[in-house]
Amino acid sequence: MIDDIFAFVFDIVLEFVPTVVWKLLLFVIGIVMTAVGVTLLDNSPQTGSALIVVGVVLLVGLLVSLVR
Repeated sequence: MIDDIFAFVFDIVLEFVPTVVWKLLLFVIGIVMTAVGVTLLDNSPQTGSALIVVGVVLLVGLLVSLVR
């Protein structure tokens, strides 16, 4: 029951928000995650590296989707 409600709300949100907004949001999240990862490299190399990798993957995925 809760799954159906969540799926319904998720579908409505995806339908009404344009794709450009999602791409812009992912771009900002990718940049922020990469920047936070770089600042965390001194304190925690594993956490910083993981954040950098996730941020770069978001940015590369976004660029690939823009090229298509």
